[in-house]
Amino acid sequence: KYSGTNKRQKWEYQCAACSQWHKGTEVQVDHIEPCGSLRAWEDVEPFLRRLLVEADGLQVLCRACHAEKRKK
Repeated sequence: KYSGTNKRQKWEYQCAACSQWHKGTEVQVDHIEPCGSLRAWEDVEPFLRRLLVEADGLQVLCRACHAEKRKK
């Protein structure tokens, strides 16, 4: 829950990579294990298995950290 001075903001989220706090519009939910690509028919089943995960397979990242992770 947000505890700052902006009365319109209710929540804030901590980035799992940089540990900084951000408002909801500045974060994205990331799969801890990347889903992979869909370049061949054989990729569909493993892609869906990695896409549909429980909450413990996801993490909150700020936009900058998420962009950095996607580059790798």
